[in-house]
Amino acid sequence: MCAAIVGSMRILFLNTSGVISDREAKPMGRWIDRNPLGEDIETENLRISREHSVLVFRSGSLALPHHTWGQAGHQAMERWLERLRSEFLRRDASENSGGPTRVMIRPNHADVLSDPQRCLAFARQEQHGLLLALDPVGLLAPTMLDQAEDHLSRALQVAEYAPLLGAIILSHVDLAQAGGAVASSLDARRVSPRLLRPFVEVARSREIPLMIARESPVHVPDESGLWAALGLGREV
Repeated sequence: MCAAIVGSMRILFLNTSGVISDREAKPMGRWIDRNPLGEDIETENLRISREHSVLVFRSGSLALPHHTWGQAGHQAMERWLERLRSEFLRRDASENSGGPTRVMIRPNHADVLSDPQRCLAFARQEQHGLLLALDPVGLLAPTMLDQAEDHLSRALQVAEYAPLLGAIILSHVDLAQAGGAVASSLDARRVSPRLLRPFVEVARSREIPLMIARESPVHVPDESGLWAALGLGREV
């Protein structure tokens, strides 16, 4: 496995604890699974060392979906993103601390960044260093699962062409179809690894991190089937 986050694909894990780690469980950063538009997030507590310099946040949602996806949601998200730029990117640059923290935004079907078009627009318009952490399955609402392959093909275009793509996140992988144990019986949103292999290839070709979300603390006894199904034999 590669020793650096940039310059080649590296496999990382988003754990239920909020820690982003490598396969040896070395902490590499934090994933903050909280709604920044609905609650206050104390970003000061997230100052992390230069070795653990990846932070992943949500774009957030408002109380009502039509507010989230309308002008009010966009404006609220922009205020949140400006706070991240100010508190992490600009301050890091001004402190000359060895390079900026990599701050990424993870989309979700219920948040402001809710579909491939919005993700692509964000990646094209951002000019201050925020990155997109594309979660293809996270963009699928439960009602979209019957047409998952079609919807994922649109997300794949974002993965292939979006600038400022900081990582690809693989979530809700159907471990049963990969020869392993299902991580959580409570989560019916499972997608075949076959549909996610193109995203692995994009991460490899674009030399960006591939983050695998562990949605349950339940131990998976044998992940080798998952690696093979995703085409990750060379990296793990």
